Amino acid sequence: MLQEANRHLQHIQFSEGPQLTAATITELVRGAANASGRLTRQRICSVLSTVRRRANLPEDSTLVLLTHTGSDGDWLNVAEGNNHYVWSGTLNPSFEHASQVEILYLLANNLLGAGMYDGFEELARQMHTKLRGCILDRCIDHEDLSVKMRTADACPECMAQIRSRIAAGKLSAEVVDDCFRLMDAVRTRALHRRNGSLKTQPCNLEIHGYNQDLHLRGKRVPLSPIRRALYQHFLLHPEGIRLYDLSEPHHLQSITRLYQRIATAGTPRYQASTIRKLVENEDGRLNQHLSVIRRTLAGAVGPRDSELYVIRGERGKEFRIPLSKDNIDWTDQRGNPVEIGHRKAM
Repeated sequence: MLQEANRHLQHIQFSEGPQLTAATITELVRGAANASGRLTRQRICSVLSTVRRRANLPEDSTLVLLTHTGSDGDWLNVAEGNNHYVWSGTLNPSFEHASQVEILYLLANNLLGAGMYDGFEELARQMHTKLRGCILDRCIDHEDLSVKMRTADACPECMAQIRSRIAAGKLSAEVVDDCFRLMDAVRTRALHRRNGSLKTQPCNLEIHGYNQDLHLRGKRVPLSPIRRALYQHFLLHPEGIRLYDLSEPHHLQSITRLYQRIATAGTPRYQASTIRKLVENEDGRLNQHLSVIRRTLAGAVGPRDSELYVIRGERGKEFRIPLSKDNIDWTDQRGNPVEIGHRKAM
């Protein structure tokens, strides 16, 4: 498990924990469980403190308790400082032979959450009770967790919180980067496992008219002009594009042209500057736009079905829209068909 996790990491590395037997850990957990057979947050911390003491580990060491014993309050995972709890019953049965990487996804989620707020109580207050496909979604069942794993994303509010904590020196940018790398790896695996079912009976994506609006299942997908232009550029490149390559002249010019044809405000110079800032990912705005596009598509066709239509990929590798060009019905503002895969003047 550790080798698999470390393969995706650049700044942090996992190593084996204290050499205590499974029987010893089981005994500690059973002794800490309450009358209902569950672990409170305080008792989780107590178990890990005992493990630290017996293994002679420093207080600032990060430990994870992976157990079948449920938590009080039905939390799937808990982060309290350097103490982490993951309920092994969390693993979704839809993940065939659920690998240990999925467990590490929850650890990465915990590491981010613990760094975003001071203490579990504050973190719990900030968690989303309504599913957003965000790392701080309060998942209460397998279906919610499945969406969260397959999104591996943070909403704009949480990304702003992450940036503020990094600026305050309370969260390491390197740790954040590695956590997202690990969650991206899990997301890719989860999507690949569903690849067969995803290819069954997809609905056509339609783009027509002066505004070049997107339509799915006969309904307009409400994307702003800049997000429409960005999305359409990825449609034109089914081979995929690395995000940092978007600033190359031919990509920059293509997105600018697409945007200027449908933009409703600003001069051409201002519009070109807007796109330049977008592809240069100034203040993380590219990631924010990709997140909004993903959530908007999920709202249009549902989280499961949207996976064919979203722009997705792993950090440092090509991002693409997996929808077959046979399911794309696109005409330009003059009503002429738009070729997918061969950039054609529009």
